[in-house]
Amino acid sequence: MFLKFRIVLIGFGIFSCTKNELAPPTVKDIPADTSSDVFTCKNLPNEPVPFGWNDSTRNGEENVIQFMYNPANSSEVIYMAAGDQAGSNKLYCYNLPRKTRQFLGYCGPYAPSVNKRGWIVFSSIEQNLFKIKSNGDSLTQLSSNNVSHAPSWDYTGNFIYFYQSTFLNVGSQIIKIKPDGQFISTNPIGIPDFACFKTSNSILYQRILNNQSTLVIRDMSTQAERALISGTFNPANGATAFKNPVIDNYDTYVYWEHQRGILRCELSSMKIDTVLKNCESVTYSRPVFQIERPDECYIAVHTRTPLLPFTLIHQYFTVEYKIKTRELRHIVLFP
Repeated sequence: MFLKFRIVLIGFGIFSCTKNELAPPTVKDIPADTSSDVFTCKNLPNEPVPFGWNDSTRNGEENVIQFMYNPANSSEVIYMAAGDQAGSNKLYCYNLPRKTRQFLGYCGPYAPSVNKRGWIVFSSIEQNLFKIKSNGDSLTQLSSNNVSHAPSWDYTGNFIYFYQSTFLNVGSQIIKIKPDGQFISTNPIGIPDFACFKTSNSILYQRILNNQSTLVIRDMSTQAERALISGTFNPANGATAFKNPVIDNYDTYVYWEHQRGILRCELSSMKIDTVLKNCESVTYSRPVFQIERPDECYIAVHTRTPLLPFTLIHQYFTVEYKIKTRELRHIVLFP
């Protein structure tokens, strides 16, 4: 079944680089039990007064906000489900052929990372680092200072970078460790939204100055840096124009999540593309690239549908975005 997308193209005044809008994507393989206009942008009614919407969803354990395949076992998907009433996101491994789900732990707002041997690293809601196997075995705590976030395997899959927020008299920094937690090196950075390159020992981080965030590439071997583009930053709440940045599998583009949708910037020319456009009823978030699947990007979709008079239905979808053909394919994880 085919769905039609309507993409509204708008200018980007917040970025200091050239922009180039991509053609609208096509959508394929939406399952038959969903509406033919499930990803169509619609205006939502005014919020009911005086108490607002009554939010509703099908199954909290299936509200996927980020997902990736296990490089060590292609029949497994590692995914993070949206936080429950307690506020914690949940980390799971789902076996596609068996249709079984393994709970791995409660996690904070930052993405987990899995290396080619299937080791998953994540940060807990208490802001400590853990690693675990996809079957729930060998859970190991790597930090205990309650200021550790956003772990990511480096391009070799042998070392871990993570963000350590400011505490005592130590400023915020990115730290490199061995898989057993042994310290290797540290570099100062401002906020935890950073990304590791896929083919080199480099990271992309955000340099913060007042109300501005600048994407910067740092070679972690030579410490050489190159500034890319700048956007807005809100010091009051830490909101950045470059949320959840990731590097593609060829170290050619940086993709990120923005209130306007999924954007990308070519690292050589610094041209910005709008990949997928958000609207009032549809939000695209948390792009993921995996080196084993070089021409695909995995994206979470959150839709909101009003059920009058007071209920707003939230649904979560997992999609595969084909880089070369610009197709979206719904990946049906759950029966």
